[in-house]
Amino acid sequence: MKNETNPWYCLDMENVISLREKHILSGKLEQNIVCDLNDFSWFDRIDFRLEDGIVFTAGGLFYFFEKRQMQYAQIPMAVVGIIFGAANESIYYTEFAVRSFHIYLCTVVFACVNKAAFIFLQAMGKSAASTMFSMVREIVFGVGFALLLPYFYGLNGVLYSMPVSDILTFMISVVIIVSTYKQLSNMDAKKQDRAKKLTGKPA
Repeated sequence: MKNETNPWYCLDMENVISLREKHILSGKLEQNIVCDLNDFSWFDRIDFRLEDGIVFTAGGLFYFFEKRQMQYAQIPMAVVGIIFGAANESIYYTEFAVRSFHIYLCTVVFACVNKAAFIFLQAMGKSAASTMFSMVREIVFGVGFALLLPYFYGLNGVLYSMPVSDILTFMISVVIIVSTYKQLSNMDAKKQDRAKKLTGKPA
């Protein structure tokens, strides 16, 4: 490729790398790495700097793995190993970090709705309610479940604490949003009635 701009790493099996080096000239910033994607020691060979970012490309790769392997193991482990500096840690550390990703991200939609509910309440002039609502999620549910769930689920209980908090907070969010919507509808109806009485015409 004769790349002279960005570092480029080619990961593949030994026979493929041998053919590549025999027939394709490498640029100064290109490096071929013989590896098995199931062996994450190749993380150590990547010169990664967070401020520069990183891009992964894969061609003719995914059909060698089951979908679940790529979706729930290979890609998250690469992110954890390179970006968060877990490349030199035990594989158990990496697996726990990947499990943390899965558990925390499973309720990210609920978390977004909850944040929107906090902002909605503030916009409606209900800053006290918004603050209390936020404290219920972060302190009452978040801390409470982080202390309670490990008794039943061990270390995983700590990971479950925030998803459970987000789900319960989401339920409260739905109640608050529906209640507020009804209040606004009633206020609008009363406004229409007053305008009709004063002018004889709807507002």
